[in-house]
Amino acid sequence: FFFDSSDSTMALQFETLAARMDVQFWYELEHQKLHVWKDSTEPVPFHASQAISGGAVVVSSDAFDLKKESTGIKVQGRLINTNTLEELKRMPRQAALAQLGSSMWQLVHTGQWVQQPAALLQMLVVMYADLKQHLFYYCIGFPVFLPKTPFKGTVQGVGTHLTLTQQATLRSAMLAVREKDPQTCVFALHPADLKLTALSTWTPAQWVVVVDPCRSAHPGWPVRNLLMALLHHYKPEGEVCVLCYRQSTDQQDISASLVLQLALSKGMLLDSEPQYAGWPADNKLQRVDVSGLMDPVKLSVSSAQLNLSLMKWRMLPDLDLHRLANTKCLLIGAGTLGCNVARNLLMWGVTQLTFVDYGTVSYSNPVRQSLFQFQDAVDQKPKAMAAKEACLRIYPAADVTSVELVVPMAGHPVDTTDHQKVLTAVAQLDSLVQAADCVFQLTDSREARWLPTLLCAAYGKLCINAALGFAQYMVMRHGVPGEGRLGCYFCSDISAPRDSLSDRTLDQQCTVTRPGVSAMAAALAVELMAAVVQHPSQASAPVQEGQEGESLLGAVPHQIRGQVDTFEQTLLHGPAFPMCTACSPPIVEAYRRTGGGFVIEVLNVPERLEQVTGLDKLKAGTDLLFEDAEEND
Repeated sequence: FFFDSSDSTMALQFETLAARMDVQFWYELEHQKLHVWKDSTEPVPFHASQAISGGAVVVSSDAFDLKKESTGIKVQGRLINTNTLEELKRMPRQAALAQLGSSMWQLVHTGQWVQQPAALLQMLVVMYADLKQHLFYYCIGFPVFLPKTPFKGTVQGVGTHLTLTQQATLRSAMLAVREKDPQTCVFALHPADLKLTALSTWTPAQWVVVVDPCRSAHPGWPVRNLLMALLHHYKPEGEVCVLCYRQSTDQQDISASLVLQLALSKGMLLDSEPQYAGWPADNKLQRVDVSGLMDPVKLSVSSAQLNLSLMKWRMLPDLDLHRLANTKCLLIGAGTLGCNVARNLLMWGVTQLTFVDYGTVSYSNPVRQSLFQFQDAVDQKPKAMAAKEACLRIYPAADVTSVELVVPMAGHPVDTTDHQKVLTAVAQLDSLVQAADCVFQLTDSREARWLPTLLCAAYGKLCINAALGFAQYMVMRHGVPGEGRLGCYFCSDISAPRDSLSDRTLDQQCTVTRPGVSAMAAALAVELMAAVVQHPSQASAPVQEGQEGESLLGAVPHQIRGQVDTFEQTLLHGPAFPMCTACSPPIVEAYRRTGGGFVIEVLNVPERLEQVTGLDKLKAGTDLLFEDAEEND
């Protein structure tokens, strides 16, 4: 098994090291590149490990956790990640290797290596990561010091010097010391009693024992730097014996170990810092494509996050993507607006979505409502379910729920026989609003927005409202309880919402609007939500209409109104109306007292809202003023 040159002295050859990266390492590297290093090309420390029984140096997913303990030989590393493939090809790799080698030589020069001999084995990785294609180009080097003249000596099997009994004694001693300190890999050995001690106690009369995981007939790559360190630190004259300790996988056999007998002298000392080697002989870049090894869902997640993460590199380094990703959104209405809002939320990395709708996909829907297909109409699939399934086809990692629910509407009377259905619907919608962080109101009718507005006010939820006209759109956020509360969708009304759906002509039954209006309103609704979420005060953010808002994303307006026929957009804001029929404290308090019972009252008698808020008295007083004014005229 071993090369025996006991009868001659010859220049030593050393077995080169091999390295491999675990698949999970590439996933972790993608994460580090996107979220930590970004466009930095500064060297990054990492660690790898190698089993004592041999094999390649392994770089695993915990490589960048420098505090992680290693069960094998811990190998320190330095990684340089370039931003383009051309930059990697142009890199002066020899200079990078020499820079790491020089830092290692400094340990020899100062004598620090005696306390940390494992630092004599380090690795350098230069790399380019193509995150779009999940391709990695890299080259790995292990820096070594080049001697003035080659080391010469004999290489013999350990059996030439130690009996089987002695080998067993040495094996037991090695297991004992490495159990206490598994990272110590170089020792002094007293040949007489086979006692292992710290390297700092070594004298030329003793042997040096080095853990050598290489398995060929030659000493391993790590031995090269050890010999240079021994020579320049101890400056021995004469024969030095080095035992390259090798053990089997089951730790029961060390017969593969080698004994080196070398003649060292001061004439071999270098006058200056050494030259360095360590790149592979062909010095070629390696290429690995991990896209085929990745779980398709994980692949879609990392790819979807790519553009968002790139925003943090230069544009918005403080952008809190986790806050957006953790925002649970309730979409009330899965029509034209609901479909477009959902797509925009997915673009922002918001994947916790709940659709609420009671309609089914009709043949007119797929061309206008971006989540639906022709077959959905053929199957008369519920809109909420079809929207959920479409989102999961687009992004399988999304957490999407669908709820078929009729939202109770103010001014739409219900019979006594339907009261229980209404109470169940109110309770269900109440639970959905409580579970959400942001509620999007995207229904066709005004009165369908009343109950969700009330619930958002009751629970202090961020509510984003979007409404469409033929060539107009309105996007606004509702205020939450607190000083300076902003108005809601109903705060500009002086009457309770009523049934606006009955007795409609065909053009009034459908949302007739220019095709681009919905997409514009939906995009603005989601951008407004994102701006609010990134504001320090979030849902309580004050109105900020300038470019320099406190939100990382700029302005945080109250209302956005636009017209596509003139291509104009206006920002408006206004305070909450104390007598609002949807969000005012009296309405919220009435709901808290009787819950679904109050809602049923409003469905049958919408004027009840005006009575609770005092709006009826305000209107009556106003009428008297007008009558007095007419009499005076």
